[in-house]
Amino acid sequence: MPDALCLEDVTVAHDGQPVVDDVSLGVRPGGLVALTGPSGSGKSTLLAVAGGLIPHGRAGELWGRVCHGGVDVTLDPPWARAAWLGFLAQDPASSLCLTHVRDELALPLENAGLPRDDIGPRVEAIAARLGITHLLDRRTNQLSGGEQQRVALAATLIGDPEVVLLDEPLSMLDPDAAADVAALLRRELGGEGPAGIIVEHRSHELERAGLVPDAVVRLGTPGPVEREESPGCPGAVVLDRELTGVRRDAEGPVVIDGVRVTLRAGTVTALLGPNGSGKSTLLMALAGVLPGQEPTDAVGLVFQRPENQFLASTVLAEASFGASVERGRALLERVGLADFADRNPHTLSLGQQRRLSVVAMAAQDHPVLLLDEPTFGLDDAGVAAVESLIRSLRDEGRAILLATHDVALAARLADARLELSGQDAAERPAPREKVPDSFLARCSPVLKFLAVFGASVGLLFTTAFWPVLAVWALATAAVPLLARVSLRRTLRFQIPIGWFALSTFLVNLFSRPGPELGGWGIFVATEPGLAWGLALAARTLAIGGLAAVFVLSTDAVRFVNAAHSQARVPVRYAYALLAGYRLLELLPDEWRTIRAAHAVRSRGLGGGRRAWLVGFARSAFGLMVVALRRGQQLAEALEARGLGRTPRTIWRPVRWGWRDAVFTGGVVLVAGAIVAVVLAG
Repeated sequence: MPDALCLEDVTVAHDGQPVVDDVSLGVRPGGLVALTGPSGSGKSTLLAVAGGLIPHGRAGELWGRVCHGGVDVTLDPPWARAAWLGFLAQDPASSLCLTHVRDELALPLENAGLPRDDIGPRVEAIAARLGITHLLDRRTNQLSGGEQQRVALAATLIGDPEVVLLDEPLSMLDPDAAADVAALLRRELGGEGPAGIIVEHRSHELERAGLVPDAVVRLGTPGPVEREESPGCPGAVVLDRELTGVRRDAEGPVVIDGVRVTLRAGTVTALLGPNGSGKSTLLMALAGVLPGQEPTDAVGLVFQRPENQFLASTVLAEASFGASVERGRALLERVGLADFADRNPHTLSLGQQRRLSVVAMAAQDHPVLLLDEPTFGLDDAGVAAVESLIRSLRDEGRAILLATHDVALAARLADARLELSGQDAAERPAPREKVPDSFLARCSPVLKFLAVFGASVGLLFTTAFWPVLAVWALATAAVPLLARVSLRRTLRFQIPIGWFALSTFLVNLFSRPGPELGGWGIFVATEPGLAWGLALAARTLAIGGLAAVFVLSTDAVRFVNAAHSQARVPVRYAYALLAGYRLLELLPDEWRTIRAAHAVRSRGLGGGRRAWLVGFARSAFGLMVVALRRGQQLAEALEARGLGRTPRTIWRPVRWGWRDAVFTGGVVLVAGAIVAVVLAG
């Protein structure tokens, strides 16, 4: 019997340099193969070849063959392989495509063309099988890491694939969640279940989870592992705070309440707790980057996602930011990154990026250092290098608070422990919906989009100030009244638009020739500048207000289904709209995180207008990199779920209703009234 999946003599190169060199492996039906090796050895690259992401989605030169059941599928794209292949990415959040769990699980079945009446029962069945029934009506971006992993695994298995590819499925989980997911994998893989290829940096982690592979394929050469266990030397208390009523954002729920944190110089404190217990929130509160928390130059923070903190264009410059080049180079040497000094940080592997983020913050002289999962995604040698670095920082007299799921690391390294308790997911109150049920939410997204787009285009042909400002006021008032979204949230959504409107006003005020109104140095305001500035700023606000009507009242999945079923938009274009819409939802949170991370990196390095502008530009570049990466991850996840297969089923199509008629009539009346006012003026 041929192997379920076979890779023959696979080589992958970037810019002529091999990343994977002449690797062959095969997994029999119902079998399990483990792929191990140090960070950067090409494990995830080989998995991308097996899944079809290389050469179809990612750059790279490919040699060799991929066979399924003895048939060459090397040239088959990921969506074609989805008929028999399931792919679970390393970061479960990047594997989730849609806004709600129920829709996420239904997506592979829709793409496979399953009859509509069969999809609901299949979703309920896989949810019961994997113990996530209580999550079906939750938003995917409001799940803990363990919950995300189980949902992503359910979406991978719901189509009954013959082969599954698992990229470090246990690495982001706390011990209890890892045990739960490992038990699911033991039950689902092997025997009558699918064959599997599982990537894991450390093979002993598989043994601990009870996953016994038929074969182990090792890539690369493991680095030396040297560990020294020595206690800290407790000094004076350098941080003593009681955290109460801590929220991630001003309107969100309280995450940390009544937790006292006391840190001493020369010690390491381990911050432990299950996924979703608030460890990252606690660290961000201590660093002063959450609402109501005071920032301090004494505290440095290594964020969980390394790319959020990168400021420089080379690894050496990143490690030397706010420190000497000599110190940066020495720290890179300690964690095995000296050979990458001239590389761009964003081109490193995830494990290499994580080591660099620790080095970059350690190079600065903050007395208190907070580390959020600094060893996630690292092999044994990488963990040992970071562990040694943390000990040296402790011996310098720093107070270190280390959030981790690695209980063995905590046992070796910690002088004290702080444990957070987690509430059971089934008992946790459901978070507030971003798109509440309302009149506007039930109107056709296609109709709303056409109305907003048409009105925005119409605004481009007028410079009348008061009617245009009235459009903004009506649109802003419509959101709380007809979409049940608070006025505060509506105005917060428009803050970036307001800044752009202000910029438009000032540029026109001081740049248009005409009678002068007054001046400030080289800047001279003119009457035409004032008139044009007010008109164009009002236009900007009005278009932003119309955008708020659409975005704050429209669920992304409903928009895609409406575009596909009502406007007959081809499915790929419809999901391209989804990608853009999801990015609109995600980028405000990403922007806040990047600005917070960059603010922490820049503490104690001086301020002023120029420093602010430079920091803003760096953050904007970081956001662009993150947006591109998120877009690529979403596109890959959609293809892995089978988007592109035909024929396709729409499980919950959007249909026309009486609200659409009322909405259309209201838009026509308001538009007619505004046109009449403009013509009369």
